Amino acid sequence: MRCLMLVVLAALAAAGEPNRGGGGAVIDPTEPVVASGRYVYRQKDLDAFLLIAQRHAGKRFAGDDLERLRSALIRMLVDREALAESKELLPASMSAKARDQLVLDLMDYQGHEAAPEGRDRVQGMRLPPTVVIDTGPILIRLPPLSQTRKLASGRRQLTLGLALYFTDQALAKRMESKAPVLQDAILAQVQLLADDQFVEPNQAHLKQVLTKAIIAKVPDFPADGLLIPQLESGTAE
Repeated sequence: MRCLMLVVLAALAAAGEPNRGGGGAVIDPTEPVVASGRYVYRQKDLDAFLLIAQRHAGKRFAGDDLERLRSALIRMLVDREALAESKELLPASMSAKARDQLVLDLMDYQGHEAAPEGRDRVQGMRLPPTVVIDTGPILIRLPPLSQTRKLASGRRQLTLGLALYFTDQALAKRMESKAPVLQDAILAQVQLLADDQFVEPNQAHLKQVLTKAIIAKVPDFPADGLLIPQLESGTAE
């Protein structure tokens, strides 16, 4: 079990890291972004870890389990950055193997949950100047949006996997109260799509028109706040 965790941790540590060698695979700027922290994580990164997770589990996930796995991995990709940065604070004389072992031990550790007043005191403590608390970007994955349309060629179904990206928690909080308006703007615009866009949707164009529709109703919505990590069009059953 520990060996398996080491493989997963090593893979997580590598995901999203900058290309240090100057070579390697070329990043496709049109590849959908599913999460962003210090690094950017694209759909292909998520797809790779979905395969890894299913291989470890020994089965394929579908439905709610697959959606839950997607959401968890998106959060884990960003959360692993803090852990990776913390490892760099360890003594330089500590070997990589010892560092990995320490991380595993920390993951296994079962701490005692602090009482609410205890958590408040910890959050109010004065931390060393080298430690910076930053809530960081917020990624909210929305339930898949499916629309069916009857065309001359038959019934077609368009499914969008949408996510909202906010640079900080304050912005996310402001948008939270406007969630119904955001959803209404998205749904209305999808229903207005031309038939050719419904059959063969273009991710970049779709993102542009949906964002424009949202900003028309919510002017302070960020121009880069909408992500489309999933886009499928096919024959409706």
